[in-house]
Amino acid sequence: MAQVLAVISGKGGTGKTSLCAGVASCLAMEGQRVLCVDLDVGLRNLDIALGMADMAVLPFTSVMRGEYSLQQASQHPTIGNLSMLTAPVTESAEAVDTEAFERLITQARDGFDWILLDAPAGVGRQIPARLVVNRAVPKLFACMRSTVDDVMDGVGLPLLGVVPDDASVTLAAAEGKPLVQYTYHGAALACLHIAKRLCGQRVPLMKITR
Repeated sequence: MAQVLAVISGKGGTGKTSLCAGVASCLAMEGQRVLCVDLDVGLRNLDIALGMADMAVLPFTSVMRGEYSLQQASQHPTIGNLSMLTAPVTESAEAVDTEAFERLITQARDGFDWILLDAPAGVGRQIPARLVVNRAVPKLFACMRSTVDDVMDGVGLPLLGVVPDDASVTLAAAEGKPLVQYTYHGAALACLHIAKRLCGQRVPLMKITR
């Protein structure tokens, strides 16, 4: 039975999609069966972060309505165990039948180990939740006289991982590659550490250096 994990943030531009793609790829490379679902209706870009932009990827609404089966979800060309459903571009978020979507996720839980939802901007009610400090820049923390501990105290959530700001995220997308197949350092390594923690392994927090 799959665990469902939504990657959320209160605002756009925080790197939710790159984080979702990075962790999903690492989970799959660790042998887990993973389904990624892009929920950013009208603004989908998870396929780019996964290196699947050149593929025809099914929208989750087509599977939700029974036009295609869940087994026809798009398979990643180079990462085994990784499948994806994208967001529709010709429909509005308000038109999505939430009950039908819940049924889709319930059905998907039988065939995967992890379901990662790349959510649109906004938080809503998410219980339980864990914190990832993404795009961390040490110099910025120094200027703010702040630490990761301060961030944790401010939001009141346990820490899952710290991911450095990394130009490789953009460079990998430009080359049409998943981040973890572009480099093994920086943000890619941080995503691997997060994936291992999700699987119950004890991994030390990555140190973000100047």
